[in-house]
Amino acid sequence: MKVLAIIPAKLDSTRLKNKNIRKINGKPMVEYSIDYAKQSKYNLDIIISSENDILEEIANKNNVRFIRRSKEMCGDTEVVDVYIDLLNNIDEKYDIVVCLQPDNPDREKPLDYCLDYMIKNNYDDIITVDSDNRRSGAMRLFKYDHLINGHVSKRIGCVSENATDIHYRKDLIKVSKKLKNKNFKRDRVAESLMLILGLIFCYLCIDPLINDTKNFLWIFGMIIIGAGGSALLLTLILKALMELSENRNK
Repeated sequence: MKVLAIIPAKLDSTRLKNKNIRKINGKPMVEYSIDYAKQSKYNLDIIISSENDILEEIANKNNVRFIRRSKEMCGDTEVVDVYIDLLNNIDEKYDIVVCLQPDNPDREKPLDYCLDYMIKNNYDDIITVDSDNRRSGAMRLFKYDHLINGHVSKRIGCVSENATDIHYRKDLIKVSKKLKNKNFKRDRVAESLMLILGLIFCYLCIDPLINDTKNFLWIFGMIIIGAGGSALLLTLILKALMELSENRNK
């Protein structure tokens, strides 16, 4: 298994000037990605892609290859286009291409964990997401053929979704409980709205018929108590039915 790690490290950053060579604890940011890639047990080559001589010096210092990026591949160019352009300008072929953006230096998952995961599941493309489930540039892995032939999304997003992946009976029980709770909450909202509308309707009906304030308050209070008691009773009945259903599913 032959792996290529590409580290795209342009120097023309707009928000944080020269960010890829900014020092963190005395070491240029880009070197964290170099060291991260070097920890892999795979047959792995590392290439830094940049338009700047400073990055070439860092590459030479760390014994990794440097490919000078053309002006067309700088600026706001999609980073996937940078990867494809680099592959088209080297002779070597690979099985997997790993792309490590240097402005994510504090990676937590080992590279080999991600490579093993990709190989085991025969994925064509893997992206990383952060703790807020937003796509991050920490890492992206491609099958070489998949990438060089342009079979890849350049503007890919991600959405967090906690839907149950059903494979076993326990999954059925889990999703059954989840959907019942969801429906129960929705029904409770509907019941509450109906109760409020009912009280407003009662008020509008009896207000013209009752001139005595004490009688009005007494009657209206009884209506509220009666409606609240009915809602509580209905809640207890529904809860009992849900527990009975859950026991049958066990």
